[in-house]
Amino acid sequence: MLKWYSYFLSFAFLLIFGIVSHRIKRRVPRDSSHHGFNVIITGGSKGIGLNLAHHFLKLGDNVLLASRNKKNLELAVEKLKKKLPSICEQEKSRLHNNLLLLLLKKSHLLNNNDTQILDLEKLFAFAHKIFDGKIDIIINNAGISTPHKHAMNMNNDEIRRVIDVNLIGMFSCCRQAMLYVDSNANQSTDHHLFVFNMWCVQNIHIYVHIYIVEYTYMCVYLCELFFFICCLCYDVMGIEICSGSGSDGHSTPQHAAYGVSKAGHLQLMDSLNDEILSCKSLEGKISVHSLHPGMVATSVFSSFVHEDSDLIMANSRTESADVVCNWLCEKIRGVVSNAETFKNGGVYIEWHNPTNALLRILKGMLGFHKHKFFDSQGKCTVDLD
Repeated sequence: MLKWYSYFLSFAFLLIFGIVSHRIKRRVPRDSSHHGFNVIITGGSKGIGLNLAHHFLKLGDNVLLASRNKKNLELAVEKLKKKLPSICEQEKSRLHNNLLLLLLKKSHLLNNNDTQILDLEKLFAFAHKIFDGKIDIIINNAGISTPHKHAMNMNNDEIRRVIDVNLIGMFSCCRQAMLYVDSNANQSTDHHLFVFNMWCVQNIHIYVHIYIVEYTYMCVYLCELFFFICCLCYDVMGIEICSGSGSDGHSTPQHAAYGVSKAGHLQLMDSLNDEILSCKSLEGKISVHSLHPGMVATSVFSSFVHEDSDLIMANSRTESADVVCNWLCEKIRGVVSNAETFKNGGVYIEWHNPTNALLRILKGMLGFHKHKFFDSQGKCTVDLD
């Protein structure tokens, strides 16, 4: 008679085999081959958006940058020309043809909802025209952070501004993408539009609350069986180990408005994907996914780091925008080039998983990342954007 642990080991083996097979199947590959994807990036005039545009262009894709500031767009063009001198020299017209700019005269910061919707309609109409009716990727990157400020010291306009840009603006863009696909449902039967929402964390104070969750999971990973059970929850049940400030339900003191604006992103992604699957004109033609770049060395992020910040965390967890955006770009293209696998949406692309985060923090404690981005006074030691 087989003992109880034989049944347990058999069950554990089958569970591990099934989970590993599932993870391999759902693994997002990196794709740096030439496809000529048509990409829209909101908030693309600086920071992460600008660096993503650079890497998409470098791989031969067509990019439409959307911004509310004409001057910033013009500066973005000059920066991209400097970053891509070989493209300009070898084929002078390529940069002009691949890089398309759009100035939205009205922004998502306005309170007039009709004006916001009208701007998005213009954006999609313009993209439809210049991309010959084929839009492959939309990256909702536009967003703002908040200063270290108590909720009692914020006025309604400040709160509304953050919510409008980070949540309502993203929701409106996803909605407009769905309307766009629905209105063109009869024109193309095999084309798929991928929408990626950016969960960008720009504040060092907020990340402290997420480290506790990461340390907890790392302790669980020490046990092999519980490791795979956690992976099962992560992949199958949709539980996110680290999903950005506020988006995982953790508190964000002194950044309440920012946390609230991020808390709805996971729910929005899941809800929209379920709605898409239940709509015949949208099913198989559009999907919503999420990006989490973590702490990226941009001018916006650096403004929140000072001498009282945890500089070990800041230097060990922060990475340059060029490195992160190169990785994100290839991952995004990997999702799009494997449309059949990821067409139902819900892909969560995260630069820092708990294992990576813990290793970086340990290296930081040992002094490997000392003054990598910030000195002892919290001043930035590298050029940003």
